[in-house]
Amino acid sequence: MEKIRIIIADDHKMILEAITSLFKAENDFELLGASCDGEGAVQLAKDLKPDIALLDFEMPKMNGIVAARKIKVVSPDTVVFILSFHEGEPYRKMAFDAGTAGFISKSTPFEDIVEMIKMVVKRNDEVSNFELVVF
Repeated sequence: MEKIRIIIADDHKMILEAITSLFKAENDFELLGASCDGEGAVQLAKDLKPDIALLDFEMPKMNGIVAARKIKVVSPDTVVFILSFHEGEPYRKMAFDAGTAGFISKSTPFEDIVEMIKMVVKRNDEVSNFELVVF
């Protein structure tokens, strides 16, 4: 299996550094880039055409929902997930309406996020009934 190419965007430096470090340590993933805002995430997706974009919900310049919509235009094959501390139904609905594959709580264990992403890539389809992705 080829490495899963991923970009990550989060405006909290410590969270961004932690997530990128964790993905760098995963043999099945290739971290292509990271950004601290939505505009940077869209540019990374446009330039690098990743398999996966993992976006924070709330970011400066452009939030994750708007960035997800734009990424689907500039890199249609990129599967987008929203990552957030927010867990309410309105947030999940916004992510769903933006065409993302899922909404992941930041309280989710990293190993579970990795397995979910691998499952999506393997199936090459959106996850609809995975317990971590709530729509």
